[in-house]
Amino acid sequence: MRDVPQWHIFKLMTNTAKKQVRRRKAEKLRADKRREERVQASLPVALATASGVTRDVSATGIFFETEAEYAKGNTIELAVELNTPAGKMQLKCQGVIVRIEHHESRVGVAVKITDSILSYAQD
Repeated sequence: MRDVPQWHIFKLMTNTAKKQVRRRKAEKLRADKRREERVQASLPVALATASGVTRDVSATGIFFETEAEYAKGNTIELAVELNTPAGKMQLKCQGVIVRIEHHESRVGVAVKITDSILSYAQD
């Protein structure tokens, strides 16, 4: 993984809708679950009752750390704030928790994105 500017993350996320259609078709055929480029990123994550920070993101998934407890298999809604050349954007995602990692006082949560929408952040 490599550290990249937020505009690159924005570019990855704006391609999500196109990739979701292709991904759904390919999911039935592929054995490798990680085909999308993952990049390291430290971005704020807003959750229903908590907050967190991303560790890495791709067009099809997000791994973040939080102090809240979650369970594998549950659905989740989250929002990631992005600073882009066009201004602050917010990526609102729905997904399924595919992995949980416990780290001392924090919990790592891996989410497979099932739906997302990108919009300008409201201040």
